[in-house]
Amino acid sequence: MLRNSLFSGQRSAVSGQRSAVSGQRSAVSGQRSAVSGQRSAVSGQRSAVSGQPFAKRGHRPRPLAVPVAWA
Repeated sequence: MLRNSLFSGQRSAVSGQRSAVSGQRSAVSGQRSAVSGQRSAVSGQRSAVSGQPFAKRGHRPRPLAVPVAWA
């Protein structure tokens, strides 16, 4: 009977470690989404800056074809 109680305790400890690891993974995925958001903001600033010289020349600013391949 004592062995069974010890094994059940070890199993619960292992399951707790797994839940902690899954929590860290979700936090990492959240950081990645935040980084991708910052990159999109930077690309938007670049397109605005590049559009200024075209506007000065009298031409319509062309939208930059920036390939979005961040995953």
